[in-house]
Amino acid sequence: MPRHLDSTTVFAYNNTSEEELKIPVGSSIPFNNLSINFGHNITQIKNDEFKINSSGIYKIEFILYTSDSSPLGSAGIIMDDNPVVIPVTLTKPGTPLISHEILNLKNDNHTVKIEVSHLDLHLNAGKNASIIIEKLNQ
Repeated sequence: MPRHLDSTTVFAYNNTSEEELKIPVGSSIPFNNLSINFGHNITQIKNDEFKINSSGIYKIEFILYTSDSSPLGSAGIIMDDNPVVIPVTLTKPGTPLISHEILNLKNDNHTVKIEVSHLDLHLNAGKNASIIIEKLNQ
């Protein structure tokens, strides 16, 4: 199969009203705007959950834009209801919380979400979270 026919990229982000969005510990980050859904290997199945439909090497990247009043919470990638790596922790309120991971998935059908841990996170009003999931190999 030619490389471009099996390429897959999903880009989603979250927009909220004019108030900050409080995400409690144990809750997933919502992504209410699916901006790019190219290919067939990744689908958004809920506003806070994605499904990877095939094995391969994937890059998962998220950015959370925190408010100045945010507690120093953490967030991490959850795959099939299990943490993938140690969550990243906010070190200063009002700064972005960023994580990048590359995963070699040997099997098909995995679910992915971004979950808050340790302390709550408060996200900015407006565009406050984004995620990119991309299949790197074909």
